[in-house]
Amino acid sequence: MRPVRALVLILLSPLLVALGVLYVPVLLVGMVIYMRRLGATRGQASGTAYEPLQMRLVYHLLGNRPDPVAFELTPHLPATDWGFLPVLISPFVWSIKLLGFIPKAFRYPPSNPTTFSGMMGARCKLIDDALEEHAAHGDQVVLLGAGWDVRGYRRPADQSVPWFEVDTPGTQAIKLTAVEAAYLDASAVTYVTCDFTEQTWLDALDGHGFDRSRRTYVIWEGVSMYLNDEVIAATLRAVTTLPAGSRIAFDLFTRQWLETKLGLAARRTVKRTYDEPWTWGLELDGPLAPSVEAYLGAHGLNVDRCWQLGFESEGVPAVGAVVLAAVPER
Repeated sequence: MRPVRALVLILLSPLLVALGVLYVPVLLVGMVIYMRRLGATRGQASGTAYEPLQMRLVYHLLGNRPDPVAFELTPHLPATDWGFLPVLISPFVWSIKLLGFIPKAFRYPPSNPTTFSGMMGARCKLIDDALEEHAAHGDQVVLLGAGWDVRGYRRPADQSVPWFEVDTPGTQAIKLTAVEAAYLDASAVTYVTCDFTEQTWLDALDGHGFDRSRRTYVIWEGVSMYLNDEVIAATLRAVTTLPAGSRIAFDLFTRQWLETKLGLAARRTVKRTYDEPWTWGLELDGPLAPSVEAYLGAHGLNVDRCWQLGFESEGVPAVGAVVLAAVPER
């Protein structure tokens, strides 16, 4: 089949080039609209919450990680309710399918360890796998900084574990409006508002049906890099007050990588695009794995699994990691 595909592409190449040239103005206009819509809600809701959503849409359309709920929610969010899917995402995926080659950044699941571009896929896969394990054991689930995550709406009908989404009032209000507009069934999700810099998430959950004596799986995706040492330490310490076997899945950058040319460039891009700067990175004391273990150990947690981001070598630090950490037996 490969020779046939190659021949077809050769015959179609002039047409593909012509279509590509014609699409460039549409793409540029689409990007302008998207950025303007992001700016309109700046300060009201998280802009970076759109990044994992976009990647999951690509996975869904490629057929690597089906997520029809994310597809249904997208047209009802402020920055993506104007034709974002047919203008930007779908044509991109069609081109990938036509060429028969998936760039590393969009492969799911990525390799382990993976590059910086594979970060979204790595954390998505690790979190999904751990979620399946914990849901099977009946653990309650907490999403900290839930953003546009829709895992709570994708569960099988017989999966009745308690599910809590914790986020800032602005982001959560926008999501609830979108969920209602998309006619999604959110009856099994408990929404809890919290300002993470002024209140602990455990205190915010009190009075909403959360059981501190029940084993819990905490999902903390794409959040740590926007916080500070004190808030991160408080979040991890709160997990250790939960029953043994409770776990937290989260991703992190390293302080050393954030200071590299690539890290600095990425930080500037995120700051300019979303005005949500990366402020925290794990301070490495040698290789990544023992540094992660030491840091989490100091906060009372054991490393269950660690998906390394970046390939470290002499003078080249690891980018970061996606980590699943557990509360040990007392």
